[in-house]
Parts: sequence; C-alpha cells; structure tokens
Amino acid sequence: MFRTRQLLTGLAMASLVVCASIGTASAAEASPVAVAVVTAPAPVPTRAPSIVGVLRVGSPSKIDVGTWSGTLPTTTFTCQWLRDGIEDGPAGSCKTTRSFEARDIGHQFTVRVTVAGAGHETATAITKVVQAYGGPPAVNTVLPTIDGTAEVGSVLVVATNGEWSPTPATFTYSYKWLADGIFIDSEISSTHRVSSTDVGKRLSLQVAASRPGYQFGYAISVSTTPVPKMAAPANTVRPVVTGTAQVGTTLSASPGTWSQPGLTFAYQWYANGTSIPQATASTYQVDGSLLGAKLAVRVNATSPLYADASATSLVTSVVTVGPRPTNTTLPALSGTAQVGEVLTVTTGTWSAPGLTYAYAWYRDGVVITGAASSSHTVSAADTGHRLTAQVTVSETGYNTATATSAPSATVTAAAAAK
Repeated sequence: MFRTRQLLTGLAMASLVVCASIGTASAAEASPVAVAVVTAPAPVPTRAPSIVGVLRVGSPSKIDVGTWSGTLPTTTFTCQWLRDGIEDGPAGSCKTTRSFEARDIGHQFTVRVTVAGAGHETATAITKVVQAYGGPPAVNTVLPTIDGTAEVGSVLVVATNGEWSPTPATFTYSYKWLADGIFIDSEISSTHRVSSTDVGKRLSLQVAASRPGYQFGYAISVSTTPVPKMAAPANTVRPVVTGTAQVGTTLSASPGTWSQPGLTFAYQWYANGTSIPQATASTYQVDGSLLGAKLAVRVNATSPLYADASATSLVTSVVTVGPRPTNTTLPALSGTAQVGEVLTVTTGTWSAPGLTYAYAWYRDGVVITGAASSSHTVSAADTGHRLTAQVTVSETGYNTATATSAPSATVTAAAAAK
C-alpha cells in the first residue's frame, strides 16, 4: 500500500490528493480527498501609509502606501480617498496623483489603503488626517498706488492695483484703507474721503488679490504725507477782560467766541503791549508795579484738527492805585513808662500782606522829632506826659494807611539811685 500527498501552502487554491492501491485494485478506483485551504495572516504595516505633500489647490498630492510585512508577489494595493470620512470618488491605483479644487478647501482628507492578494488575509490602514488649503497666494511685484490730495475733505482713490504673479492669471481685488498703519473701520472701497480723524496721520491702501481656490495675496501702497491740520478757526467775538483796573484787584478774561468747537485756550497778559512774565492764567491779580499801565490779554486757540489762532482783548483803562489797607488790630505798646525805660510798639494787624511799616512817636499828640523806629527810650522830656506810637503802612501801588496805639501811662521820673 502507498499514499501520495501534495500540500501547497500560501496559494489561494490548495489540494491534497490521496491515492491508495490495495492488493490488485486499479488506479481508476482511486478517489480524491478534499483538504482545507491554508491562508497566511494579513500583512502588517511596519511604516504607516501617508499622504505626501501639502494639500493645496493647484498642487497635486501623492500617496505613500508605507511598508508592509507579510506581502507576497501576488499582493496588490488599492487606495480610496475619503473627504471628511466619506469616500470621495472610486478606489483605484495608489500610484496616481490627486489635484484639489476650491470646493476642497477646509475639508479633511485621508486615504484608506487596502492590501489584498492570494494566499493571505486582506488588510487595511488609513493615513493621518490632512486638511486641504487654498493654493499659494498671489505675489505682488509692483506696489499699488493711490491718487488724490491728503487733506480733509479730499477723496483718495486707487490709482493702480499694483502688479501680481503668476501671470496671466486673472485676479479679483479688494481694498482696505489705513491711517498710520491701522485699518480704518468700514473703509473697504476703492475710495476714501479724508476726514478730520485723519489729521496728522499718514494714509495708505492695502490691496488684496484673490482668485478662486487660492489664498489671498496682500500689498500696501506707499503712505501719503501726514494729513495737515484744517484752516485756523476764526475769532468772531474778541476776548473780554472783566474787573477794575486797580492795583490789588483780580481781572478775568473770557476766551471770546470762535468758529470751531473743541478748542483749547491759553492766555498771556500784557501791560502796555509787553508780556507780563508768568501771567498765563485766565485771571490776573494786578501788581503794584503796573500802576499807570494799560492791560490786555491775548488768547491762543489750539486744536489737534485746526491750525493755531489767537485774538487779543481791548486794553483796560489806566491801572489806578489800590485801596488803603485796613487795620484790624491796633498797634500795641509794651514796656514801662518811666524815664530811662524802653517802650516798643507792634505793627498791629492789617488786611493786606507784604506791607512796609514806618513809625512815629508822639508826646501828648505832638510828634517827637527823631523818634521813628519801633522802639523809644523814654527821656526826661517825656516826664509827666503820655506817649503814643503811630504805624504807617505802605505798598507799591496802594494808598498809605495809619493806625495809632493806645496811649501809655503818664511817664514818671527815673527811679532814685540807691
């Protein structure tokens, strides 16, 4: 008896035929015996498949199927593109390239690689997700230009959109205006009317060049010169000085009336046409040195939007002397009214500061010759009399004023020597 076995491993179809001859049995009596097919495990990726290249409109991408273990000569690779997880088109060869369209922008793509073949199980692997982007942006080769005068009320317009590549592509242009490099809200047309908010700023234009499926390209024109201030405001009612032109009084100035709002005012006072140092407030207390002068005030009007302007008030009448200071507390004597002793007088209290004081001593109301200081040494001639002191106050530009102390006790003779 004999048995023949044939075993083919790794093939899609395998067979085992057993033939037996027992005794004189003929070969015709031999019958085939079916045996189960032996299939190899599915291939395993040792390097994952991937999409090669950036997914951009106009730029084809390839598929790298990766590296697999357990493949056979009969193994085939089939690739299926998926768009947002849904099959996009039929499966096909993994060696073909794919071009992307505008409709693909923003969507996510993967490729499912299927590995099949006689003799092993089928395997699949999916690439990492890749997002599709627009094609490369247009490149500006010559800057855009603007036309018009950069002054309030004028209109600036797009003179040229500049030049862009690639050529001869057709581009669509959109615009944004800038002031000192900052986009101006809502200014997105091909024109810009210069407004007061643009004063002092340099204006420029951004041009965006686009075409379907491609990223925007941007270019900014050369800036204008700074937008100048508008014409100076007109003074329609001159400044007015109120108050009495008298030493010691305070004068006030109103700025007058002007043709434009929002102005800032500064003041300078003048005496006989000459500026008074440090007199730069809207009020001024008349100094005694200005007695006999005529005063005026100049108002300077400034604004970020308008050129500077000034206006001067009419002059005041001649500055007259100030009122007499008022004594509020009489001068007071101190000391002993006795021959040889010293009497002293205080200045008293007055309504005005910064006064100059002068003194005179009196004997029963008669001035004592040479007694002109704040103290007096009692002499024998004063015996039997009562003494008083008069204080005279003065200040430049003011009338003088006097006040007299209460009289002393009757002066007594000097004490007898012991």
